[in-house]
Amino acid sequence: MSQRTFSRFPLHTRTDVPATIMTSQRLFQQFVVDAWAVVDQSKLSWFRLNQARIRTDLYNGLADVLQQGDMNLSIVGRSIILP
Repeated sequence: MSQRTFSRFPLHTRTDVPATIMTSQRLFQQFVVDAWAVVDQSKLSWFRLNQARIRTDLYNGLADVLQQGDMNLSIVGRSIILP
């Protein structure tokens, strides 16, 4: 189960259970913001840790520019490719 699915589960309305989380006002807003931040951070961490999986032939042009020396590599930091 993904973190997104886990966070969305309490937000669904149900007829047999009272919706206490929906009536919590600021606490509900804080829950939604925290859940969004956790899911977003998880996605970014996956991209950072799985760079080898998402690098495809589309990025060969970028590698060619770096090899030709058209760019000053001393000012380039660690690159992370986002799809």
